[in-house]
Amino acid sequence: MIGTPPNMIVTEALREEGLRPFGFFEFAWLGVPMALAGMVYMDLIGRRLLPASDSPAAAMGWAGDSVSPPRKPVKMWLCGLILAAVIAVMALDIGRIPLEVVAVAGAILCVLTGCIGKKEAVQAIEWETMILFGSMFSVALAMEKSGAGAWIADGLLAAAGYGSNPYLILAGLMALTMLLGTFLSNTACAVLMAPIGLSLAKGIGANPHAVLMAIAVAASCSFLTPVGTPPNLLVWEAGKYRFLDYLKVGSGLSLVCMAVALLIIPWKWPLFPR
Repeated sequence: MIGTPPNMIVTEALREEGLRPFGFFEFAWLGVPMALAGMVYMDLIGRRLLPASDSPAAAMGWAGDSVSPPRKPVKMWLCGLILAAVIAVMALDIGRIPLEVVAVAGAILCVLTGCIGKKEAVQAIEWETMILFGSMFSVALAMEKSGAGAWIADGLLAAAGYGSNPYLILAGLMALTMLLGTFLSNTACAVLMAPIGLSLAKGIGANPHAVLMAIAVAASCSFLTPVGTPPNLLVWEAGKYRFLDYLKVGSGLSLVCMAVALLIIPWKWPLFPR
């Protein structure tokens, strides 16, 4: 759940609707096969479409003469133990403590034990993600109260003539979300699409878990441009890629992810459960 912001956004959207939120490791049902399929694609096809590099180690800043921070064994162990404790409490739902409380407690422990300084801790906060995350609830409420979410969902279904075919519905949602990901971040895509997905699920009597899982995955699987997800942008300069490289390699990778999702989601989260 904590692997990427869209996972948490759709989980909170379910919770706000009074529905069962996704479990901590529930995304692994789709994430593991999708990761494996993605690695196979990159090994067999994707890497052959990328520009050749004479010195990948140097491009990534892995040169042998680079200077690193001295290792501090005690703090390394403390940080590792804190991380393990945070993940265990979240995954096992110990004491039913809210995830945000557990995460903040872990961050405070890192500061108190000297694993990270106060200034570094504040600088590490992604304010953009927090603002987008918080604004999601206002956007979702506004789209529900105004009827905009239902109007967009009905328009999507009517325009494409999906009917009740679960594969076409999921494919359409994923394609739209990935398309938005060509110029919006994955977090913004999830914020915009989550209320639309909930309205669509209500309108056709579909399983909201299936719909929101498709949206969450598609938001993080838009590899067509550097801006679709933070890792796309981070490796742009390091790999010395061109904009066209993302389109050539990313289009196939996005299709692979969609294909895996269309196989797993209807099986694990049936769109129209009996």
